[in-house]
Amino acid sequence: MRLAAAIAFAGAMVLMATGAQAAAAYEDPFSGLQPYVGRTDMGVDVCLSPGDPIRAVGNGVVAGIMRDWSARQPYLWYRLTGGEHAGDYVYVAEQLTNLARVGQTVVAGDVIARYAKKGTCIETGWATATGATLAQVTTGYREGQVTVAGVSFARFLISLGVEGAFDLVPAHTSRVKPGKKHRAK
Repeated sequence: MRLAAAIAFAGAMVLMATGAQAAAAYEDPFSGLQPYVGRTDMGVDVCLSPGDPIRAVGNGVVAGIMRDWSARQPYLWYRLTGGEHAGDYVYVAEQLTNLARVGQTVVAGDVIARYAKKGTCIETGWATATGATLAQVTTGYREGQVTVAGVSFARFLISLGVEGAFDLVPAHTSRVKPGKKHRAK
């Protein structure tokens, strides 16, 4: 009976270690900073202080950079190579400087860009292999529209410990008054 209990205990420890490893696959990309979480639309808008680092949420490879994505602002996307989102793409756009290189391997927490010294906030969310935002290819997008892809990424950031006012109701399924925010703590 003791052998069975020992085997069960060892199995539970392996499961706990695996779960801890999976949870540790991703990191808050704004850890140690004081970001302001803005609107949720294609992704999530995040305002930082000039020069603040923008970090990779997980291990990955920089897939591409568009230098003039919107109003001459850059867009960088990378493919996650570990954790439950392995194979998914994350983008960071607008107000970026000191970008990582295409093909560069990154580890969770590595600096992939810095917040530009002027302008609006950055935007971050799910992307596709070709660099389009997931919102653009799945549901289309109108400026400022809360999308399913944006809400999905907001929930991902919340799971990593990012705090702020997130709009978690896509525009086409809204059951609450527009502008109603859900506070993540």
